[in-house]
Amino acid sequence: MILKEKIKSIQPNDYVLEVGPGARPYPRSDIYLDKKFETDKIALSQRGNSPEVAFQKPVFYYDGRRFPFKDKEFDYVICSHVLEHVPIEELHQFISEFQRVAGKGYIEFPLVFYEFINYTNAHSWFINYRSGEILLLNKTIFPSNYIHKAFREFFYGDKYIYRAFKKYKEFFFAGFEWTGEIKYKIVDDFNTLINQDDFNYWQNYFKEVSQNINNRNWLKRIIYKMAMKFLD
Repeated sequence: MILKEKIKSIQPNDYVLEVGPGARPYPRSDIYLDKKFETDKIALSQRGNSPEVAFQKPVFYYDGRRFPFKDKEFDYVICSHVLEHVPIEELHQFISEFQRVAGKGYIEFPLVFYEFINYTNAHSWFINYRSGEILLLNKTIFPSNYIHKAFREFFYGDKYIYRAFKKYKEFFFAGFEWTGEIKYKIVDDFNTLINQDDFNYWQNYFKEVSQNINNRNWLKRIIYKMAMKFLD
């Protein structure tokens, strides 16, 4: 859960479901729902190679289709870093099940910029979030290769990426609360996924972040250190 400060609508008496709790379930959740995978190896990759945790609250399982709950059984449903894992053939039902079992909730996912650094076959989508709508592009349009692997080693090897996540988390992750309906659309190309308005927004975002960095020399030293390490 990266942007948990955005969860603001849970009331004290709300009955809360969390879908895909992973290794760090949200403490306010009352019930967990996880997917049954064919093998332990697949389950491990879907958890991002994090060890399985012993849940302290009831956990239910589903097979990729209908959730095992009644209509509007919950007041609020949380889904953090699960949407990107959902196979293409399951996406529509997955999202519709949220709207069936609860009237409101929270969804969080990595943006397309994260995917280019931490490209993993466990994720099915490049995702953007614009004007209250989730935009999804099938990742098979741009399959992984050794360029992605090199970038991943570059950023993760020196742990720089974790500092970047903290400093620029809105660039890497999106999260929002929804009520009644989750708006989403599958797109066909990168120009639709990311447009000129998005670029302008991120330009201004980085300018604002830069203005808040007190010690620019520290950042330059980190970047230089990583560049030299990568070139060795």
